[in-house]
Amino acid sequence: MYTHRFYRTCLSQRRLSRFRVLLNESDIEIAAESDLTLRACEALYRARKDIEDYIILHPGFATAMDPVEQDENAPRIVSRMLKAAATWNVGPMAAVAGVIADAVGVKLSAHSDTVIVENGGDIFVRSGSSINCALYAGEESPFAGSLGFSFNAPQGLGICTSSGTVGHSYSSGSANAVTVIADDCAVADAAATSIANRIHSPEDVDIQLRHVVENSRLIGVIACCGERLAAWGVNLIRTELRKES
Repeated sequence: MYTHRFYRTCLSQRRLSRFRVLLNESDIEIAAESDLTLRACEALYRARKDIEDYIILHPGFATAMDPVEQDENAPRIVSRMLKAAATWNVGPMAAVAGVIADAVGVKLSAHSDTVIVENGGDIFVRSGSSINCALYAGEESPFAGSLGFSFNAPQGLGICTSSGTVGHSYSSGSANAVTVIADDCAVADAAATSIANRIHSPEDVDIQLRHVVENSRLIGVIACCGERLAAWGVNLIRTELRKES
């Protein structure tokens, strides 16, 4: 089912060319210094084909809710999903949106110094200048549209979000939003899912953030549930995200 991605209307132009590519379930919004639609389509097709071909041979890969055994013969994009899933104790498909955004973004980075690839809310960013990103935790959250964060990504970063209350992606938790920043988009996606799965009440937010700080190599995390929000490794800013009809 199509979901209206209202947040795409909030992206600043910054003199960038914006374009959209679609293939099966993938609906990707991209901003770059020029229209790279054809190159983006090629990158998306290759990334999806490697994953889909692997699923044909290993159907359990697509439905696993827990890590799957590593496979030295798997395509690189699948190996990244397997590794991220093992690190964060989730199924490999928990990393699929992030790893696809990363695959497209890395390819386009050879042709544009600034690249933003958004795939269902999971984002690859590469930019020589500072980027501001708004946090969306749902209309019922007290933090709805009021907070964001700024960061630098000269080498490329993944910014991925999971939620138990917003969107169609599966989560066994109740977090309004868990946003993870990592130097690997597959890791950011798997980590966001894993952390969100473990937040069932506002009291869990601090506990899970403390666990992340002590046991991971992530760049930053923001998590909120109910009236509780905690952040680590990020520069929070006031922002405004308006939902258009």
